[in-house]
Amino acid sequence: MSRKCELDGGFVVNKANGSKCVFKLSKKGLCNLDLTNDIRTTLVTTIESAKNKFSIRQYSNAKKTCILQSIIGRPSIEDLIKYVEDNMIPNFNLTRQNIIQLEDIFGPNLDSLKGKTTRVPTEHVCTTLGNVPKENLKDRGM
Repeated sequence: MSRKCELDGGFVVNKANGSKCVFKLSKKGLCNLDLTNDIRTTLVTTIESAKNKFSIRQYSNAKKTCILQSIIGRPSIEDLIKYVEDNMIPNFNLTRQNIIQLEDIFGPNLDSLKGKTTRVPTEHVCTTLGNVPKENLKDRGM
């Protein structure tokens, strides 16, 4: 694909098959693609569609589990299951199934990853210049 800038701040993407995607600048300053007349299918999973797979009680329990997960410091799903199996959360009627349904409906808790992932420093790459032959320097205009 190649891009060609034009159209008052927007741009055109020329695809390999010869078709073009025209991105226009919106009033808020973002470029967007109008797909209202596009016949292709876009698949999107929403909470509403995931929610419809479960009963009202299961969804309600999953919401309560989500609130509890936030209150106790956003542990990972594995840690939360361990807490439930070891009876470490008193006065809360929570099962392993509620936790699994929580992740099925709402997806993984991204807040539980914050502060837990670290950047591993890389080794320093030492570069030293050796003796460079003069003919190589001449070829490069040096």
